[in-house]
Amino acid sequence: MDPDIVCGFKAPGTEGVGELQVFISIRDGLERVSALEVMEEIPQELAITRSVGGEDPAGRGRTVLRDGDDGATVLEHGQYFTLPAGAAGYLGEYERQHRLYCRQYVERVKAFLERQPGQPVG
Repeated sequence: MDPDIVCGFKAPGTEGVGELQVFISIRDGLERVSALEVMEEIPQELAITRSVGGEDPAGRGRTVLRDGDDGATVLEHGQYFTLPAGAAGYLGEYERQHRLYCRQYVERVKAFLERQPGQPVG
């Protein structure tokens, strides 16, 4: 859901646990490649991923889809990360940044769901 992503695909090979999802983005005029590895999966319900080559080896993303009220689908997205040593004095800033990330993520999901059929993402 990153607006800088211009292309995304599943790398050939494993499907499900061990699958690599590759993303190409352009930020500040520079092309970047990133990848997520699926660590756990229940198809159409749960995915736990890690950023390949990420700065935080313990960092994980968790995405859950479940049935809601009145036929709705509920999307839950969580991030697990390690705070660096000495971060206690900066918890307010970490919280502010994380809340901003969450708001942006929800706005991107909303825009994706509201787009017209055939309209490109982004």
